[in-house]
Amino acid sequence: MWFLILVIAVCLVVIIAWIAILIKLWRKGGIRRVISTAIAAGVIFLVYSAIYPHESFYKEEFERVTRLPFPASGKFLFKEATYPDFHGDYTSCALLEVSEKDYEALKSKMRPQQSSLGVISSQCLHHLFQSFSNLEVASETYTDDPNGEYNYWALVASRPAVIIHYVTW
Repeated sequence: MWFLILVIAVCLVVIIAWIAILIKLWRKGGIRRVISTAIAAGVIFLVYSAIYPHESFYKEEFERVTRLPFPASGKFLFKEATYPDFHGDYTSCALLEVSEKDYEALKSKMRPQQSSLGVISSQCLHHLFQSFSNLEVASETYTDDPNGEYNYWALVASRPAVIIHYVTW
């Protein structure tokens, strides 16, 4: 517990020091003002993209979970991920709409592998089903491995759509 408090305190001191340096550069004007603005914008972009990952992140998640290439017709309707913890563990889930052709291709490639864990729920998956209350799963598969990764994907019954869910621990 003390280690966590120490890490947070050090991070706060570093953040405050960086803010002080940026303000000092800003006040000196000229090129320093441009540099401080660029640094602040870069940090804000990095923090934003870490909290709200780009679509390419979810495309990679789709390929990791399904072990299939991302369908050309895929369009995300929902996507959410947690920020990684100290060990790099996180949860992500997404709902994507695909063409009928891609839906049938995914259906034919779905493997019936299952784990002893069953369907693992998460806040992410709960938000997805809350946002789309009419989702009914037509078929699903889930796997886990000894490295602490859980992969779940399902085909939606009412429309050509796919749910993916990835959890690490």
